[in-house]
Amino acid sequence: LTREKLVLHLPRLYGLLNGYVVHNSERSREDIEIITTNLGSRPSVWLGEDFVVPSSVALSVGLDARPYLHTAPASMRAFRALLRTLGVRECFRPFDYAEVLDIMHQEFLTSSLPESHTTLAVSIAQYLYDHSTSLSNPPYLPSQSNVLTLATKMYYNDAPWLHDGKKRVCVKETISHAVADRLGVRSLRKDLLRSSASGLNESLGLDSESFGQRESLTQRLKNILSLYAEGPGTLFEFVQNADDAGATRVTFVLDVENYPDAALIAPSMRRAQGPALCVYNDATFTERDLVAISRI
Repeated sequence: LTREKLVLHLPRLYGLLNGYVVHNSERSREDIEIITTNLGSRPSVWLGEDFVVPSSVALSVGLDARPYLHTAPASMRAFRALLRTLGVRECFRPFDYAEVLDIMHQEFLTSSLPESHTTLAVSIAQYLYDHSTSLSNPPYLPSQSNVLTLATKMYYNDAPWLHDGKKRVCVKETISHAVADRLGVRSLRKDLLRSSASGLNESLGLDSESFGQRESLTQRLKNILSLYAEGPGTLFEFVQNADDAGATRVTFVLDVENYPDAALIAPSMRRAQGPALCVYNDATFTERDLVAISRI
């Protein structure tokens, strides 16, 4: 058949099959199963340009995900009973869009996505954020190099002013931090904090319980300082500590400035951005001193 003749005869053919499904659904289940078996798994839904498999078509869609998922043309919706029997959906679920990302990953593997596919992947990520409370598995998302990568193996860069020298795979910058976080992408800022804490414990040969024990180190130091009487006694203690360490110089600086706090690695650090009394001595702070402090 030529394309013109095919387009001419398709409505009549679909109409006959749709009528058969509507009027014989109870009496001829076996015949309907024959239709489903022969057409349900084959490209049998006409979209105006080509045939596609029914499972990739829905009567209404929330996101244009062509060439993977399609909307039934208005001209085909008159054959609703037939379409639903063949496996056309009412609408696609978030899981179906996540599956598109899986298919794209299998198709391109470690190759960079074409621009159109990258745009689609970013749109699907936003759709999953807007419409899904949870997914059974983390989705594949485009990296900065447009390679689909498992979300849990990437980072979103919420600390662009920090550089630790490690090579990390970061998610596409057009995916917002909120979307990336919801879909399982890791925070670079939080990872740097964890790495710093664990690295310090490893260098001291301490585990998290022994470092500060049941009380955080900062809280313990705060409690010790609260035991000092008000007045210059604390300052004299700094001088004495410097002398014990072999320092030849002690400097006190009263810093009354308030510094920016938008680019801190942790919100709790904002307290250190305000006015402070800074104390410096020229003795060398050794690893032994660090171990001693950690065991206070």
